[in-house]
Parts: sequence; C-alpha cells; structure tokens
Amino acid sequence: RYLKNVGYTIVPVNPTASDILGLETYPDLGSIPHPVDIIDIFRKPEDIPATVEEALKLRPKAIWIQLGTGTHPELKERVESEGIRFVQNRCIKVDHQFLIREQA
Repeated sequence: RYLKNVGYTIVPVNPTASDILGLETYPDLGSIPHPVDIIDIFRKPEDIPATVEEALKLRPKAIWIQLGTGTHPELKERVESEGIRFVQNRCIKVDHQFLIREQA
C-alpha cells in the first residue's frame, strides 16, 4: 500500500486473490505480461529459493527479499552473477522512507 500511495506502479502476485489494493493480481510471476523493475518478495524463508528462481526469469533490475526472511548468501551470489541487484532481509518501505526524509 505504501509504495502505491507514493506513486509506484504495483503488480500484485498471489495465487489466491484476483484483486489486491484495487489492482489486478496475477497467480504467479510468470503470468505478468510486462517487464517489472523490482520484484519484492514476501514469502516464508523456505519458499524464497524457488521464488527467486522464478523471479530471475523476468530479468528485473532488482530482487528484494523482505525483512524477516533471513539471509541467503547462495541466492545473492546467483542473482548478482546474472547482473541483477539483490537486497535481502530489509524492508523496502523503511528504506524508501529513510531515503526521501527531509534533510535537516
């Protein structure tokens, strides 16, 4: 919701929903019919490796794995070897808010 509210185009992916935040929702990453810049993954830690492999097929500029999902050094190496930025165990909302805060 935060990223949508600050102007980013969001493409929800969830196999059990057809609409999230008023947006068309896709059942899996492979169903997205257009390029995406960042794939932000909210999954259980054990689901991360398979989801990253699926994400790599879309050739995004970055793959972001949310806070609380642990670190995955083998995935970091794999993703970065493909020339894709890999961020793990961080919250994209918190980082975005930090970057755009007013400078004092």
